[in-house]
Amino acid sequence: MATFTPGVTLDMRGYFLQLNFIRGQSPAELERRIGFRTGRLSHGWYLFFMLRRPTPDEYEMHGYTHFSGGMVQGHLPHAVPPPVQEQRLIREQGWSAADVRRFKEGQIARFNVSGPQRLAKVTPVIDHSDIETYPPGSGIPQWKAVKPLPFVVKAALGPGQTYTGDWV
Repeated sequence: MATFTPGVTLDMRGYFLQLNFIRGQSPAELERRIGFRTGRLSHGWYLFFMLRRPTPDEYEMHGYTHFSGGMVQGHLPHAVPPPVQEQRLIREQGWSAADVRRFKEGQIARFNVSGPQRLAKVTPVIDHSDIETYPPGSGIPQWKAVKPLPFVVKAALGPGQTYTGDWV
């Protein structure tokens, strides 16, 4: 089980969200919103703030948290993984790779690294299990860092604690 110290900067991959969907929410509500199994945040959690906007090649669009893992079929083991949002736009909507890149560039221009909509990451204290399942979340926007991005540890929250701190 990794421990993180507030103020430390780390390069991280994985899912990130916007702070306004996290701030002020109980751990149980965060589990519901993000799509963590019940109790995943019961031993506490860490909040990370992204320090810069990603480039188009550093992240993937993964839709909303009700599509666990960015996949309509859910974030479960598959012989052949179902396509994520970007692949679906190309295959099903007729977008080109250039269309996806332009869309992502526009999205990046709207990403914030300060304020209520700043990009943030929630990491449970409980380690991920090989048999972990992710139920559908409540449908908040999510993205996935596929290359390491700089995050600062904003807060280490104990069991039952809610982040009510600042936006910076």
